[in-house]
Amino acid sequence: MIERPGLRLHAALRAAEAALAAGDAAGAKAWADGARATLETLPPYDLDADTAWRIVGRVAAANSNPGAAAAAAARADAIVSATEAALPAAWRDLYLHRAGAR
Repeated sequence: MIERPGLRLHAALRAAEAALAAGDAAGAKAWADGARATLETLPPYDLDADTAWRIVGRVAAANSNPGAAAAAAARADAIVSATEAALPAAWRDLYLHRAGAR
């Protein structure tokens, strides 16, 4: 895991989710803040990039930071839009459904 930053990133984001589920917004923020810089340059391992940004957004919202929550949601939406545009038409509806966009 030490040699695989994408895997570390994935683990940190899932830890942030778990902390949120446990009602620990401050703990979730610590995990998400640690992951954010890596997320800017590297996709998480085995986790969709839009999902990763949505986790960051939920953590920001739980910590009363609507600006950061909106910015993370915008990043997630931009990833979904770019991916949708690159997909063959036959795959778009399934992708958008999975991404929660439809």
